[in-house]
Amino acid sequence: MFVLQLISGDHFMKVKSLIRAFECFEAIVDISSTGFTLQANDSSNGDTMVLHLSPNAFDHFHCDHNISMGIGIYWMLNLLECSFDGYTVMIDGDNGTDTIFLSIRGFREDEILLAAYKLWKNENERINIHEGEYEVTVAMPSVEFKCICKILQGFSNTATISVVNERVKFSARVDNGSADSNLPKCINSLDVVVLGSYDLSLVSLVQPKETATVQTDLTDLVSFSFSLGNRHSFAMATSLSNTVMIRMSSGLPVMLEYMIEQNGYMRFYLS
Repeated sequence: MFVLQLISGDHFMKVKSLIRAFECFEAIVDISSTGFTLQANDSSNGDTMVLHLSPNAFDHFHCDHNISMGIGIYWMLNLLECSFDGYTVMIDGDNGTDTIFLSIRGFREDEILLAAYKLWKNENERINIHEGEYEVTVAMPSVEFKCICKILQGFSNTATISVVNERVKFSARVDNGSADSNLPKCINSLDVVVLGSYDLSLVSLVQPKETATVQTDLTDLVSFSFSLGNRHSFAMATSLSNTVMIRMSSGLPVMLEYMIEQNGYMRFYLS
């Protein structure tokens, strides 16, 4: 049996909006003694979103047996739209059943929504979540990363992050004719330098007060590419954390991690 209960607040509202923006249709939910984990795949871009909330994120958390289930995101989010700030949300279910129960209680005793939901067959493929050390980890202000991705997506749906000697560079390759007509045709690469001043061809940005930090044992130049197709989703995650951790290893998707205070995290695995 499991019981999850929380008071709808600021973080709950932000996470709910972020999941909707990811535009996934179904998700895998795992509940265990370590907390609540939701994993959803975006088939159009090949990206994966993982939300983890520790038991401390809930006002009441109980799970006596590990549970894995498939849910329809659209249905669940539409129900959760009925939960306003300060409302109590509770989800519970028994082991071995194909139905979970959701209740949303308002401030009045008669202000209550009750729903029973039949679970989907868990047919989604899980990605291989890498839990070990990454070859390169870049930490930077999430607002600055959001700004960089917004600019680069104006020229390409794919960004490249390069790291050498603790210097970080973001770039986007531009096909001839796809950029703004005011740009010279000879310009086919746009760069944003995170450490030091910004230099993005014809665009000039103010140097940030904070800079990126790099953790790596690699000494040679390494580059990793990732999709900007879900930029809107991970841009919204900026409201969850002041810092974004960008973790990279050869042969693995680029991982963006936004910590939700001490209560969990939102991760994006970008193809």
